[in-house]
Amino acid sequence: MSLARNTAYNLIGSAIPLAASLVTVPIYLEVIGLERYGLLAICWVVLGYMEVFEFGLGTATAQRVALLKDSEGENRSNIVWGSLVLSLTLGATGGLLLAALGPAVLHAAMEQRSTFTREVADSVVWLALLVPLTTCHSALAGALQGRERFLRLNLIRGIGSAALAVAPLAAAILLGPGLRVLVVALVVVRASTVAALLAACRSAVPLSPAKLPSPSNLKSLLSFGGWVTGEGLLAPLLLSAEKLAIGWFRTATAVSLYMIPFNLLSRLLLLPQSLAGALIPRFAGTDEEQAEETTREALRNLELLTTPLAILALLALKPFLLVWIGPTLADDCAPIGILLIVGFWFNSFSHVPYAQLIGTGRPDLVVKVTLLQFLPYLALLYVVVPTAGVIGAALAWSVRNFLELVLFVAATRELHLLNRIILVPAIPVVAAAVVAFLAPPPDVLGTASLLLIATAAVVRMLKVLQTERSKALRAVRARDIR
Repeated sequence: MSLARNTAYNLIGSAIPLAASLVTVPIYLEVIGLERYGLLAICWVVLGYMEVFEFGLGTATAQRVALLKDSEGENRSNIVWGSLVLSLTLGATGGLLLAALGPAVLHAAMEQRSTFTREVADSVVWLALLVPLTTCHSALAGALQGRERFLRLNLIRGIGSAALAVAPLAAAILLGPGLRVLVVALVVVRASTVAALLAACRSAVPLSPAKLPSPSNLKSLLSFGGWVTGEGLLAPLLLSAEKLAIGWFRTATAVSLYMIPFNLLSRLLLLPQSLAGALIPRFAGTDEEQAEETTREALRNLELLTTPLAILALLALKPFLLVWIGPTLADDCAPIGILLIVGFWFNSFSHVPYAQLIGTGRPDLVVKVTLLQFLPYLALLYVVVPTAGVIGAALAWSVRNFLELVLFVAATRELHLLNRIILVPAIPVVAAAVVAFLAPPPDVLGTASLLLIATAAVVRMLKVLQTERSKALRAVRARDIR
């Protein structure tokens, strides 16, 4: 199937929960309150780190199933059943660990004087049930990804993600805003999504009757997944370290002020994430020359699309927040969001070399890239969060994403692409962020400056598109002459 079509399916599937979150976040703040929303965010951070028990099996399943695309269906079925057995076993282990240690971890991650300590403790068992459901969800989604059944996958995953946003809110309105009510609703939704994915895999893989997995299949999955897990041990902490640092050094309210723009702006990654998901099975089995060409083209397309988008996001952020959450919270969240936009822009490019390394069977290099960032980032947070608060955390997060991009591109041995495709368009993005930070819209001077920068970025995009089109036409003519 077309790479563009698969990317579009992934993008649409991701846009469904985006629409749900835009509607529900202001209602959440009204129904359950700012502090309880912050504590719910901390619960999600802890649960996200427990995803390490997925052991990389979702990614391993996608890569192995993609390699077997021309093989007999039974071979793919054996891989998927083996992945499910391992996922359930590892997920249950993680769930038991969370049930035992969760209260202490959550208590340490939030301010000591919180009035919701009891609610958090009562919710831990239900959070623990989410761990095996999440690991099985990942394995089944990986199977559909490997088969490139992106339409089916994203219909199920998109509706399930939207339900994860809507169901807890509905439960809070009907049954009360207690944290346990919210988490139980999440468990029900996740279980339903897993059932739908299993039904889809039966025909897409297709799944033969369940049987004990062979040792060779288990070894293959664990060998690949082991490296992915090495990255999984560090990546969740890298992704959540600044949030935990804010909760530790500041307050749960400060976590909410950070999470509101972070969750909103994370949607800027919808396109690169959708593209990377479609690229992984395409990279499987390709040679070095094909992989380099695919990477170059993907990075160029991302640069053309995400640069004007990032500048327009800087232009629209403050006015949108004023309407969405009101002037008081908007004044606090807008400077944080401006810094985060730059980080998300750099992060969008990292998805392409990541997909190349995973698809070509080099998850060990992904681990090394993650490991190189780990301790320096924690040290940076330890310095900036106590002194600069939430603003310092956002700045540190964006700096880390730039360094991660450099490391990923170096790991694919394609540093020559960094300056030409990424660093040049970074200049208007950073300039726009400085303008938005110092004079955020609706300030007249700031708005005019941002519009000028956005126009220049769009003009450059059109010129590059014209150049690429001319190159393609010349290549076609050359082939016709031969």
